[in-house]
Amino acid sequence: MPFNSYHAMRYIVFIWWLFLASLPLIINHEAYLLSSYKCPPGDCYDFAALVREDLEELFVVSAVALWPPCAWFLVVKHIIKRWRQKDMKIDG
Repeated sequence: MPFNSYHAMRYIVFIWWLFLASLPLIINHEAYLLSSYKCPPGDCYDFAALVREDLEELFVVSAVALWPPCAWFLVVKHIIKRWRQKDMKIDG
């Protein structure tokens, strides 16, 4: 089977949705790195606390908003397509 522009576009779209699915994990990792930040002894303003809280909220929002469509385009869509093709082979 030759590799044509249709296959290249499918790979690009797959990588795009995979990247979008990984964004909440990247955000969560950054929040974890900020939580390991320690202030020096003495009076210290934890500047990372506000950013960390915002990143944790952003993680939840981005996970809720991005993971369902990513799961659809990366997994469910292809399972349904193969299931329908299998039904067509049985019927036809």
